[in-house]
Amino acid sequence: MNDRPHTAGRPATWRGVALAIVILLIAATVAATWQARQQIRAAQDSRLAYEATRIDDALEQRMRAYSQILLGGRALFLGSQSVELGEWVSNVAALNLSERYPGVKSLSFAPAVPADRLDAFVADVRRKPVPPEFPEPKVFTEFTPRSPTGIPSSPPVHSPILYVAPMTPENVRVVGVDMMQDPTRRAAMEKAASTNRTTLTPKLRLAGEVDESAGFIVYLAVKRKGELLGWLTAAFRAEEFMGGLLGDARPPIDFDIRDDSGELLYSTAGIYADGAPRPLPDSDGRPSLTRAPNLSGYPWTVRYVASPTFATTADKVTPWATAIAGGLVTLLVLAVTLTGAGWRREALRLASQTEALQKSEAAVRHLATHDPLTGLPNRMLFLERLESALQSIEPTAGFTLAYVDIDGFKAVNDTYGHRAGDELLQAIAGRLLSRVRDTDTVARIGGDEFAILIVDDKSGGDAADIAGDIGNDVVARLGEPYALEAIEDGTTVSIGASVGMALYPCDGSVGDDLVHAADSAMLRAKRSGRGRAALAGSEQLPSSL
Repeated sequence: MNDRPHTAGRPATWRGVALAIVILLIAATVAATWQARQQIRAAQDSRLAYEATRIDDALEQRMRAYSQILLGGRALFLGSQSVELGEWVSNVAALNLSERYPGVKSLSFAPAVPADRLDAFVADVRRKPVPPEFPEPKVFTEFTPRSPTGIPSSPPVHSPILYVAPMTPENVRVVGVDMMQDPTRRAAMEKAASTNRTTLTPKLRLAGEVDESAGFIVYLAVKRKGELLGWLTAAFRAEEFMGGLLGDARPPIDFDIRDDSGELLYSTAGIYADGAPRPLPDSDGRPSLTRAPNLSGYPWTVRYVASPTFATTADKVTPWATAIAGGLVTLLVLAVTLTGAGWRREALRLASQTEALQKSEAAVRHLATHDPLTGLPNRMLFLERLESALQSIEPTAGFTLAYVDIDGFKAVNDTYGHRAGDELLQAIAGRLLSRVRDTDTVARIGGDEFAILIVDDKSGGDAADIAGDIGNDVVARLGEPYALEAIEDGTTVSIGASVGMALYPCDGSVGDDLVHAADSAMLRAKRSGRGRAALAGSEQLPSSL
């Protein structure tokens, strides 16, 4: 009789224990899944910020280069008492705009003409002989100032375009366009005159355009001894200005550019049939950020959004794998707990199954931190090791960070197929691993981009020499021919490598600075002919190998 209450209470006790364990395991699974998602989102935000910085830098570099054109034109005017049309056309032709400066629609000079002298100025232009090579002489013989928008006004100072180049029929038709009659253009021109620096207009429709293409103009005032002579102008179509900004490798992000009034200048979504830029579609929860690079004193707002292909396979799989693994553990523990009898045997079996699950979770973690094709660490693990190196390095020691971009990989991939491309990437990884020690890190951080972290006990001049040797050796190793099984006729393929290196602590003391320095050096090596290595902070490049 005394045993009956104890026996009756045992199932309730087991059920209570089982319920408590299930609740704890479910809570742990939810927490682990949430943490996995947060870590993945943080890594994606970091990748997006890195790609956005590359685009910001490229935009600012391109705008600085194009501003130099106007500064050179100002030097031409200040170095002469007068500049004739033929001189201006020859000067612009020497710049080879279509090849070296894509997106420039025209370069022109518009003199500053007070309103009370406009009639005399027009009469003088009409009387002046027109060079025989000019395609439409009547734009001078019938020279008539007019508003670029078709809405005339009477500003105190006029600025009809007098010289324009290249002398295409479309450009020649803008001779006589009086930009000071348009309030938008006038505001930028007055700012350029007061600051004596290049100034950008907001989005506008360029004179002579027949569609809704977005454009903008950069102005630079020309002054001699404080007297305003006029303005040099560079007119751009936004779509063409952005062409080739990042070379052949487009990053896995979309972006659009707006002026300070919110008008859309450019979008990676392309353009409508009428030439107007097409807005980006909704981000659907993908990572995004907004930047405001300062271009010629005029703020553009750039919105970056991760593309649908931005998330890696590991990004998509890891949260689900974590949730499934936690669910399986919960079910196994629940089953063992409810069984009651033979708990020791079941505990041993559970331990074995738990070990298998731990191995499975380890495999999932490896998938999340390694490239599945080459087995190398991915960007997320590489950045973690970089931060670990920064935290643990001795005060007198240093390390080298190298960014390696493969030149010619796309041609191999397109010619021989993806199987050959995959085999080539594996071979490249093997050659890079053969160059480093077990304590160093080689990672694949993009489609055909790799990174190397070499920790040593030197810093300063010796480290720079060592880094130079490393860069040249990597270029040489990767430049040797490859015999690939995927190419059945035995043809070997050759590729090149552009290598950029940064030294700690010379080129930065935090991870972002070192990564940016190495990436900038790699881009400089690529622009200087590819198949080269470049060191951050040094303008000299080793010879092409």
